[in-house]
Amino acid sequence: MTRGGPTDASTTFATWSYRLSFGNLLPQFGPGAAVGNLLIVMALIFGLLYVRTQRRSLS
Repeated sequence: MTRGGPTDASTTFATWSYRLSFGNLLPQFGPGAAVGNLLIVMALIFGLLYVRTQRRSLS
């Protein structure tokens, strides 16, 4: 909606990764892939924390 806000202040990891990889005339696939991998690791950590808290609340 804000296209990154004022000077990319509200850019998410997903859009940042896409812009690095495909947004320019000279794409930078390496940094784009690194941001994508960081996003996957963060999702995995939050997912594991969520599963752990759900197991504890059921017991």
